[in-house]
Amino acid sequence: MPWTRDKDNSVAPPRNYGALESAPDPQMLRAFKRASRGSELESIAGRDLRQALPVAIFMAVLALATIPVQFVLLAGIFVGPIFTRVIAGVLAALVGRILLFFWEIFRRDVVSAAPWKTWFRLSAFAEQNEIVFHPRITNPRYAGTIFNQGEARRSFNVMRFDRSRHVEIGNFRYVGDIGPRQVPEWGYLAIRLDRKVPNMVMQSRLNQKLFGTRLPVTFTKHQVLPLEGDFGQYFTLYAPIAYERDALYVFTPDLMALLIDETAVFDVEVVDDWMFVYSHKPFDMLSPLTYERADRIVETLGAKTLRQTRRYADDRLDGPAIDAIAAPGRRLRTPVSRVLVAGVAVYGLAIVCGVIAGIAQAST
Repeated sequence: MPWTRDKDNSVAPPRNYGALESAPDPQMLRAFKRASRGSELESIAGRDLRQALPVAIFMAVLALATIPVQFVLLAGIFVGPIFTRVIAGVLAALVGRILLFFWEIFRRDVVSAAPWKTWFRLSAFAEQNEIVFHPRITNPRYAGTIFNQGEARRSFNVMRFDRSRHVEIGNFRYVGDIGPRQVPEWGYLAIRLDRKVPNMVMQSRLNQKLFGTRLPVTFTKHQVLPLEGDFGQYFTLYAPIAYERDALYVFTPDLMALLIDETAVFDVEVVDDWMFVYSHKPFDMLSPLTYERADRIVETLGAKTLRQTRRYADDRLDGPAIDAIAAPGRRLRTPVSRVLVAGVAVYGLAIVCGVIAGIAQAST
């Protein structure tokens, strides 16, 4: 399979999961920390701990100052005039959202700081299986949808298989707005393709939330490509306008069947010369089941996608030898931000009100 073959196509030995399945010995863990002095791990751990202290202090002060106020607001929902109750409810919801946002920051930067036991097991697993382990990658340079959102982007606990083709599995997080997902965490599988392809997304219908996709962006509806048979029950396919035939060239019925079998609960994106499989929950990188499932995806879906795209060429360009995509097909279109629309509307309403008030004052 793509990540367990050497360049001469010889099959690698079975993967050894011993390091993942056993708890680290305390003495070996201390030796691992000593051996990591001056390494990337020690640098990350030091940075985590330096960041964790002020965050912990800030969170303690915030809790002491805000939690009593939240209790007062919650109590205000049940007493007093109806107008006061409504205001108290709105403020309680706002304060609760802010507290939840800061709790996510606290969990990420304090509770999860410097996870030496996890690093020890993953480092040993990677060494035993000739895998490259990256504890942290800041702002990974991928074009995939999830990698270009928010701030403080980082991949963590990444396993990179570089034997014959770049295949990578890991987790990713960023700091978003104070919204439903304040510090989103994702699991992802990245597979390098041989050719650039149009940006297309297979959005899973099985893991949607109440009001739509779990992906951090939405795509304009006129890019939805109808799917035949039962495929539409599992996925929504987005393809750039005028690239419908290209999408059907890549996502053939047998490839769609593999998508349903292996990734029905995941979102799948192809962009540039990459294929990404997204999980809206981070992968358990200490579980052998994670790697076994990833193996199946690479062996089946990944291999089929490689075959389907190996000879793809955008006929809007000069010739099949050009490994590029015309501008209209490089990225899916996204609708205008609702926050931006609301902000412009409020700003326009304020101007109108100001003009009306000025005219009324002038007339008097």
